[in-house]
Amino acid sequence: MELNIRPQNSHLRMENVFFPAMEYRAFPGNVAPGLKPPGMGHFAVKAEELEETPVKWLVQVDVHSEKNPPDTPTFLYEFSLVAVGVFAWQGEERSREATRRTVGTLGPAMLYDALREAVKYITHLGPYKPFLLPSLEFSLAPDDGDDSVIKIRKDDA
Repeated sequence: MELNIRPQNSHLRMENVFFPAMEYRAFPGNVAPGLKPPGMGHFAVKAEELEETPVKWLVQVDVHSEKNPPDTPTFLYEFSLVAVGVFAWQGEERSREATRRTVGTLGPAMLYDALREAVKYITHLGPYKPFLLPSLEFSLAPDDGDDSVIKIRKDDA
């Protein structure tokens, strides 16, 4: 069945994106039977409204691989990256909840795409196949104060 997909312009614009933290460690000397790429170890998203006019948002996405156990390398490499974006709402006024929903779904998706490319690039620069971050859908969680980390299934990595 063919899907009829119609793109539409968004009023959310990314004004800036930067990577305040990037760490990658490879363990090429540890190439022994059983070593494998790591899975996702930690994933977090934060967003806050900045007190500016027009309204701007700061969104941060963190991705970290599983870490090698001390003194017993299990994984071929480890990575830890953080992407931060500044987003501006440029369009007609909507309800605060509708704007939050757009920022909470579209902002992290844009940053996650940049992180996916960065992780793919740095992990392919060696003798191993590149690590591809799992596909994710973003939705705005209930505002119940729960700051728990989102767990990503290990088999998705």
